[in-house]
Amino acid sequence: MAAFRSGSRKSQDLRPNSSRPLSHPRSNIGRHPSIKLENRYYLNAAAQYDVGRLSFVSLGYIPTENLVGGNGTSFRPGLFGRTYLAGDLPISWFSSYLYAGQQITGQNGATPRLIDTDVGWAVRPVTGFQNLEFRVGYDLIADVQKHTARNVVYGAVRIAFYPAEFGRMRR
Repeated sequence: MAAFRSGSRKSQDLRPNSSRPLSHPRSNIGRHPSIKLENRYYLNAAAQYDVGRLSFVSLGYIPTENLVGGNGTSFRPGLFGRTYLAGDLPISWFSSYLYAGQQITGQNGATPRLIDTDVGWAVRPVTGFQNLEFRVGYDLIADVQKHTARNVVYGAVRIAFYPAEFGRMRR
């Protein structure tokens, strides 16, 4: 992901008949493309394209991006470890599952800095169209060095694209 910076522009830059482009060539100063390297080990691969239900353990590295800590200042991340577990609920008439994920991100190598924990419940109410999913969850991000935390209760609607199954109604 690239970081976009916006600066103040003169009013003449925004006129529709202006011969100057809306983006100035020097506006790219300070922007760097971001790379996140991650190696995952999948614990179950029953439905290999159903990423919401694939449990995994991973280890990765963020070499080019700055992250924002709990105190609002940026820091240089390094190694991160991540786990994600999902398990179906034994309800035969209602397709749903519980999920939990945690990521620990290090600063300047491997010193732990951010701990991101996400837990929730996902529901796929339409039996014939399992690509539609509703989620309710709780996300907690803690900055262990600055002793701050942010928690969010959220709801989400997801429509997944599975190459072999998208748009096909199941019977």
